[in-house]
Amino acid sequence: MVVSHRQMRRSDAAEIRGVALLSWRHAYRGIFTEELIEKFVGENYSDERLAGLLPEMRAGNAFFFVAFEDGKILGFCNIGRSSGWELFHIYVLPEYARKGIGRRLLRRGEDFLRRKGAKKYFCFVYKRNAVAAEFYARSGFSRVPEEDKADELYLEKRL
Repeated sequence: MVVSHRQMRRSDAAEIRGVALLSWRHAYRGIFTEELIEKFVGENYSDERLAGLLPEMRAGNAFFFVAFEDGKILGFCNIGRSSGWELFHIYVLPEYARKGIGRRLLRRGEDFLRRKGAKKYFCFVYKRNAVAAEFYARSGFSRVPEEDKADELYLEKRL
């Protein structure tokens, strides 16, 4: 398997949405309804929403890379600014999980953050998403319970 990486392009939107949808179906089956999953993914990964990230990426204020093999997108990682540097999304197609793709995407995102002078970044993970929580723990994130939200754990990583 030869996986390559590059910045997201406008033309990637449908495929990114597909990766997000399959990932959500896999991670949240039995937790959220199919209707809720489709609605969430449709809104948060719409062509317009993804295209709106392109100016931020060009300005150096956001990171959005895809991992691909033979032209097929296998996963993606998106980091940007909110109250600090935040990992907004990292998903890998379920059949490609545990092959190092997510770890390599995260490493590229962290290289971006270091070039920006960031000392730390954070993410939120749904409390019932044990697979994601384990990935973040293996990747060096620590939980900061006082920053948790109602249904989400706050995780932080120092660079």
